[in-house]
Amino acid sequence: MTPAPSSGAALAIPSTALAMNFYLADSDAEGNFRTSAAERLERLRAHLNRVSDGDLVLVGEAPGWKGARQSGVPFTSAKAVGLEGVSTEASATIVHGMLSSLGIADRTLL
Repeated sequence: MTPAPSSGAALAIPSTALAMNFYLADSDAEGNFRTSAAERLERLRAHLNRVSDGDLVLVGEAPGWKGARQSGVPFTSAKAVGLEGVSTEASATIVHGMLSSLGIADRTLL
């Protein structure tokens, strides 16, 4: 996936009947999200900038409902980005804890 241009346009892959691109504005109406597509995209861009010099990549199968679908960043819970009234997401808690304990969080693209 290629990050969106700075104009604010979302990622180029459109939603389909089988998969939703939750970085697109039209996902806000259908996804029952606690955040907007713009907020999710902004958090993803911040993560990409933070780890731009990194040398590790962690790939997962699908975004968790309480994780990336809300926070905008893979393996990152909505609670971790400051959303109130949400619980932590198990995979996010485990992944971030392990990356931090190994001292590799700042060099890992999620």
